[in-house]
Amino acid sequence: MLDVSSVDSNIPVRKIGYLGNANIDAGDRIRAYLVKSREIEGKSIGQIYGGKECHEVWYVERDFKEEEEADKVEKLGQDGKVLHTYK
Repeated sequence: MLDVSSVDSNIPVRKIGYLGNANIDAGDRIRAYLVKSREIEGKSIGQIYGGKECHEVWYVERDFKEEEEADKVEKLGQDGKVLHTYK
């Protein structure tokens, strides 16, 4: 888990988790890509092989939490250019 501070004070995220191996040190500037949605299961749309029921899936916007998981992290240089991308 990385302790972070945002350039936008309206974003409450203070910790970012990343499941990959990112070479990030204290004080590094990063850009983290977060999914800001939640999944809602809708009505049944039938059955798939094996008799399992299949449902519609909807993704709706949600508020950020203090702790989030990043899908991708970019390590930035002092000039703001991307030095490395971790997916």
